[in-house]
Amino acid sequence: MMIIGERELGESVWVRAAQLDKDNIMYCNSPEAIKGFALPRVFKRELLTRALGTLRVNLGEAFSQVIFPDHELIYYEASKLSSNVAIVRNELIYHYGDFTLREIVRKYYRYSRSLRVLRRTPYSFMTSIGRKRRNICKGRIHDRIALYTLYLARGIPFLLGELL
Repeated sequence: MMIIGERELGESVWVRAAQLDKDNIMYCNSPEAIKGFALPRVFKRELLTRALGTLRVNLGEAFSQVIFPDHELIYYEASKLSSNVAIVRNELIYHYGDFTLREIVRKYYRYSRSLRVLRRTPYSFMTSIGRKRRNICKGRIHDRIALYTLYLARGIPFLLGELL
């Protein structure tokens, strides 16, 4: 498996905060599958095939309904088969993130709602919010304020999705 550095494209306070989050994930947090911070983007075919097969069996009908945390589930099952994870910190993956607060709220509310399919599966532990606590070691005070604001912007709709 290989974790590859990522770069958020675009100019907004939310994009800058998301990039700071990615930087903290890559440099301040260990690549533990249970936490799902830094996720491998490259897998050996055999490893990926076996991980997906296990997910299909364990999730049953819910397999096709998983929206989030699909990538984390794959990493979790693959990590049970192999502990070999390479980390490339160079930012080789570029993508457009969430530019507006509305985009963030909609996405994280949807993510939370999609977690419900995991409740009565062997992956119910993935619904725990506590597993997502991050270490923060990068950024000045105003960067950290932006980062915590991002976490609130993501966390509040996520919690609402759990409750509603």
